[in-house]
Amino acid sequence: STTICAGNPLTLTATGTPAGVTLNWTNPLGFTATGPSMTHNTPADTFYYVTPVANGCTGERDSVRIFIIP
Repeated sequence: STTICAGNPLTLTATGTPAGVTLNWTNPLGFTATGPSMTHNTPADTFYYVTPVANGCTGERDSVRIFIIP
């Protein structure tokens, strides 16, 4: 988990991703992004999920919980 102050952008980066792997980022609030990292101004505590995709195969999803300090 990670904690950020309200109004500050959140940046998450996946490291060690092999060439040819696409990373898809999502959260339950409707956010989506694709790439090795993502930046978002999240309005509330939430989870972010990253799912690797390579050659049409989807890998295991990983997650991080974000807490917002008002």
